[in-house]
Amino acid sequence: MRLCKPSAAGRGSLSNGMMAFILLAAGLLIACDGGTPQSAEEIVGQRAKQRWDVLIKGDTEAAYGFLSPGSRSMTPLDVYERRLRNRIAKWESANVKSVQCEEDRCKVGIEVTYLYMGGNSAFRGQTDQSGFVETWIQSDGGWWYVPQRKGLGGTN
Repeated sequence: MRLCKPSAAGRGSLSNGMMAFILLAAGLLIACDGGTPQSAEEIVGQRAKQRWDVLIKGDTEAAYGFLSPGSRSMTPLDVYERRLRNRIAKWESANVKSVQCEEDRCKVGIEVTYLYMGGNSAFRGQTDQSGFVETWIQSDGGWWYVPQRKGLGGTN
């Protein structure tokens, strides 16, 4: 069985397609080698953004998965979903503004753009922004969001 076809360059040389495949495979191996480990700030910043992305989409079950194990043990999914449904704001976008970590705890600065939907207020239907700080902890091999008792939509 012959893997390489003869070319003008001589017998046994690789075809252009085979060479492209080898280069692509080598590139993937280099890209997947783990590279430089991410810092806690990078990991938590990404997780915070992912959490807000699923909140904005309305995927409460996915958002519930970002809660710390202790928070999930104290708040069943149905209660968490009910709290999110009863909020007075419709989140439109969220940005991570800062992340500061010390050992196994991080503070994440978040800015959320939302549409106010509360009551008969003159502000109903207006878009605004709100900034606040979330707490994230490292536990059970991962980074998790720890909600506070009060805050925007009962989630922080």
